[in-house]
Amino acid sequence: MTAEKHLRLVAEGSWTTAPLTVESWAVGLNLALVFGAVDDVGTFPSNYDPQATVIDRHETHWDITGNWLITHLTGTFNPGDYLNDQAAPAFATWMAAWSGRSSQCRLDRLKLGLVGTDGKEIPPVPYTSGTPCLLEWTSSNPVGINGGDLLPIENALVTSHHTNQRGRKGRGRMYLPGIASGALTHQGEVSSGTTDEVRNAQIALLEGVAFSGTGTDQPHVRPVITGVPYALYATITQVKVGNVVDTQRRRRRSLVETYSAGDVSY
Repeated sequence: MTAEKHLRLVAEGSWTTAPLTVESWAVGLNLALVFGAVDDVGTFPSNYDPQATVIDRHETHWDITGNWLITHLTGTFNPGDYLNDQAAPAFATWMAAWSGRSSQCRLDRLKLGLVGTDGKEIPPVPYTSGTPCLLEWTSSNPVGINGGDLLPIENALVTSHHTNQRGRKGRGRMYLPGIASGALTHQGEVSSGTTDEVRNAQIALLEGVAFSGTGTDQPHVRPVITGVPYALYATITQVKVGNVVDTQRRRRRSLVETYSAGDVSY
């Protein structure tokens, strides 16, 4: 089973107001897990494999379940500990870190999986199929802080992630859910104050999900850009946020539309 592998962290959420309760949103990050220093541009490690275990934690505001961990010669990476100590606090802060995110936008769960060179999750031994380590909020779900009108949910602010790798394989993006109308100027653009807030919030998120173990050979985690065949990576080093609202066409196509129709008579 030994081959290049990395982590994939996905945040999933919903909306607090009907009829949007039937809709959901998700954002994700690829993460390099290295027992040692993480390069700016490098190759994912192939010197560890998942091992079967039982993770069943019940914290104040969330539950964590899972069935794998990583044990290396020099240290151990426990996905339950990572979700509890790093990812959940980082994403909870991110939800309320910029004033333009609607209070109708809610974070429900985090998923952390180990991914191989085919882009698919690696099952832990001896299971024939694995599940990501899952953190689900049981109370006090993180939400946005803007109580104003919500823009259509297919509208999103885009944060661009840049690395030291040249070309398309060195760039990525994240579509941020839940823009409130107050984030826009009278000209329909995103205000400069909002883009600055979003930039700072995204940088804080990337820094928050990063992890550096004590000692050079302990587990280190960094947000990265990768792609087929998922063997090479580039560490995210810069965030850019534009002032034009983007549209996610597949989300627009998934919405159920209600029509108002009337006959014309002459």
